[in-house]
Amino acid sequence: MTSNAAPAELFRIWITHFRRWQPETWRDLPREAVAVELAEPGCYSAADALAYIEGHNSAALGRGECRWAVAVPVTLAFEGDPAPGETIFPEKIALTPTDG
Repeated sequence: MTSNAAPAELFRIWITHFRRWQPETWRDLPREAVAVELAEPGCYSAADALAYIEGHNSAALGRGECRWAVAVPVTLAFEGDPAPGETIFPEKIALTPTDG
């Protein structure tokens, strides 16, 4: 089955550190920030990324922290299907269709 539907936008959430910037709301974006760590493994939908950022940045704003969550759009690449007769190694098999 094929689909002509556009793929959903996906995001990775990064925790960043900023200097000389004071956010006023959780939606503010720093002009420049240094990536510190990936917030969580995996990708987020736009709605889930927004919810994560709202929660994290609201808390950071309340505490006056210089760590800010940002959503970075990602594109997943299709690496191809195995050929008939090809050995499929365990690390290539998803436990559930959403793994990866």
